[in-house]
Amino acid sequence: SMTKVMTLIVVFENLKNEDSLKEVITISEEVQMQMESAGSSGFGLKAGEKLTVEDLIYVMILQSDNIACVTLAEYIAGSEAEFVKLMNAKVREMGLLEGDSEKSPSTLFQNSHGLHHQYHYSTCYDMASIMAYAMKNTFCANVLTSLKYKPSDNFRPNDGITFYNAFLVHGVSEGKISP
Repeated sequence: SMTKVMTLIVVFENLKNEDSLKEVITISEEVQMQMESAGSSGFGLKAGEKLTVEDLIYVMILQSDNIACVTLAEYIAGSEAEFVKLMNAKVREMGLLEGDSEKSPSTLFQNSHGLHHQYHYSTCYDMASIMAYAMKNTFCANVLTSLKYKPSDNFRPNDGITFYNAFLVHGVSEGKISP
């Protein structure tokens, strides 16, 4: 989801410092219920689970987890609505506007996860621009191109969980992508 790529960019650029990646966040019951009621897909994070910011970033990207998106949005901006304002400000900063008018942007975000909303949209050009921007950031590029990620011991320490990038792992196994 290109929305998740923009969420990744905005989260990373709004961290207080790199040590913030190790901060532990607890999944809230409200976020879990909100995403489950929307029929959201993902890994299946549950209220009360503790993950580092970095864990949440990888779960968001590798597992396309919407609970991780909203949890990160709330961590960065206090609410998802405030985080979406940061996303749309980034769109303006990147110059992704149709013509010179902020009244008719070619990309507009309404949430941090990309679930359908009538006024949540982008263009092919803008999506390519967002991805190119993300790939210029070493941290974002590493997350987006990771084949697998082992979460910190804060998250289900006895389960031996490793997250795999299904898209990239599938492409590597078919010989379409070099590891």
